[in-house]
Amino acid sequence: MKAMNASMSLLLPGLLAVALAAGCSPAPTAPADVQGSPLGFLKIDDQHVQLRNGNAVARIAADGALSIDGRAVALTTPQQALSKSYYTHATAIGLEGAAMGKAGAQLAGKAVSGAIEAAFKGGDPDQVGKDVDAQTAELEKKAQAMCMHVAELHTTQQALAASLPAFKPFARLDATTSLDCQK
Repeated sequence: MKAMNASMSLLLPGLLAVALAAGCSPAPTAPADVQGSPLGFLKIDDQHVQLRNGNAVARIAADGALSIDGRAVALTTPQQALSKSYYTHATAIGLEGAAMGKAGAQLAGKAVSGAIEAAFKGGDPDQVGKDVDAQTAELEKKAQAMCMHVAELHTTQQALAASLPAFKPFARLDATTSLDCQK
């Protein structure tokens, strides 16, 4: 019990900082921008996935329509299906990332309140630990689902780039990122 209280007192400031930072961030209303990550060349909004390569910009719509630097690209039916799949996986990554951020902030808040209750109101610190472990397991499941979409995004990107040379400069997700995510 004494060791648990000591570890809670060390954990409390960090969890509080995470909870406060998350609480101060605006809640996403659309799929999130993934800048600052290995997918930083992607930007996702309500209607398009935007890919950047230097000053060049490719945009993929939900229906798979592709434009590069504002000009529509004629796609075959299989290319459009790949483009649509790319959009689907990219937006899923954005949505899952936003959901994980929100769940992580909620987890931090519950851990902080549980630690405070255990420290000051005589709550059960072991139960707080079990609750945090259970919620952490749920976050891990969400992370695995997101990694599946990263792997599928890479596979789709490679197929689209192979069938459409104009897309090759935007095929910036490398296999290492996909594999690293699955570790």
